[in-house]
Amino acid sequence: MVFGVGVMLCAAAGAATSYVVVAFADQRLRLPVGAAGRVGAAVAAALLCGIIAWRYGGQASLHAMLWLACLGVVLCVIDLRHRRLPDALVAALFAGGVVLLGVAAIQDGTRVAGLGWAVIASGIVLALGLLGLLVAGAGVGRGDVTFSAALALYLGARGWTAVALGFLLASMLLAVAAVWVVAVRGGGRHRRLAAGPSLFLGAVGAVLALAPGG
Repeated sequence: MVFGVGVMLCAAAGAATSYVVVAFADQRLRLPVGAAGRVGAAVAAALLCGIIAWRYGGQASLHAMLWLACLGVVLCVIDLRHRRLPDALVAALFAGGVVLLGVAAIQDGTRVAGLGWAVIASGIVLALGLLGLLVAGAGVGRGDVTFSAALALYLGARGWTAVALGFLLASMLLAVAAVWVVAVRGGGRHRRLAAGPSLFLGAVGAVLALAPGG
């Protein structure tokens, strides 16, 4: 019963947090997503936070993963609407992760080094992404690179297997999305693919699949 209440509280907190972040993006960043976007973000954040609370209940890293869910959902909604991953929210995702994963590492006691590996994973992904940006030019967005690096922080906290799995899943989802844009929506060079949702879903899939005790 107590566990069920905790899941519901996390879901409610996720919905409320997403609403606040969406309002910030609308008023401060001038990136409105409309009523449907606000409702969609709240529902998605509530559902995802509930699932994370179920998988990570009692774990020191729970709050970090909830932060990933809330910020990640809002970034995906904005990317779908504006084809942008704003630096302010990506930086908040990364900075919040460093703080919350750092607190979790201290609480765990035996996994203090985990935060260091997470930061290293983020740095490697950022370096590879910037290299890809130089090679591919307009084919890769800078926001996609920084978002990938922020996601790698959370994946790195779960280990290198999570990093590999997260980006493997993201690559598969990106391939499916690209085919859908070209074949179903008649996309072309003029239509830019929103990579954020695929990157985020890949990362979330990995952290859920490799949750402690999973």
